[in-house]
Amino acid sequence: MDENILPTQLYSSKVVECGYVRLIKTGRMVLCGSSEGEMEPLDVVIVRTERGEVLGRVICSLGRQTLPQDSFFPIVDRLPKEEGKKMLARDRERETKAREIFKREVSRHGLNMHLSAVEFIYGEPRVIFYFTAPGRVDFRALVRDLASAMRMRVELRQIGVRDETRCMGGLGPCGLELCCATFLREFTPVSVRMAKEQGLFMNPQKFEGLCGKLMCCLAYEHPLYQEASKKFPPIGATVSTPAGTGKVQNFNVPKGVVKVQLFEDHRIAEVPVELVKVLEDRVQSDSLKEVSKEEGNHD
Repeated sequence: MDENILPTQLYSSKVVECGYVRLIKTGRMVLCGSSEGEMEPLDVVIVRTERGEVLGRVICSLGRQTLPQDSFFPIVDRLPKEEGKKMLARDRERETKAREIFKREVSRHGLNMHLSAVEFIYGEPRVIFYFTAPGRVDFRALVRDLASAMRMRVELRQIGVRDETRCMGGLGPCGLELCCATFLREFTPVSVRMAKEQGLFMNPQKFEGLCGKLMCCLAYEHPLYQEASKKFPPIGATVSTPAGTGKVQNFNVPKGVVKVQLFEDHRIAEVPVELVKVLEDRVQSDSLKEVSKEEGNHD
């Protein structure tokens, strides 16, 4: 039994073959469960989500587990490879036609909208258009015309630029496929402070992803930097080193060295953090001198 399952959840739990599945159109990765045999990577499956039944591709299998029924999406059908290829090809044809109709109607209505993805729901005549726009858009008239042209129920959903990039995919500055389009399940907040604490050059454009936002990978090592930096002296502290006494200018966490400007000859020395000792008395005396200067200025 899974230790993470609470006793109150046992009554609503189910034994399933589970694994992670990436929904083909939106790029979202979700935990899925199947009552059939073990899932194989790259299998094409139909997943029942909160939006309806959509196509997905198996990323990895986690084996047989007992999970709360509300913690995973059920797999409705597992398609043979040939049938999966045919269904994907048919979807591409339907998507091409849907995109042409969408662009035509958007142009006719004079709306500022950019189409990101088209998703057809299986088992019912319904299609979802995902789009981005600089602001809120009144698309009520557009929905009516799209439904009339496509002869099915139409839904429009406005998404952000990060979701749009995940839908479209691409290659990052590292040369690999985008993290959001491969293994990331959820987006985490990324701030400029993370780049500062990792000692990176403060040029935001160097850390922008294809979406125009700060790259998700800045958050990967941030907790490690926060933990490792605790053993480093603060910048500006007076320290003693084998090379002499000086003031901390910077430090390099991966290398484990501290950059110290020596008082004697003003050169910069790189010293292993284990050999650096903070001179508390010197720091206190320096701070007292600053206080006395300020008091003298006030007088």
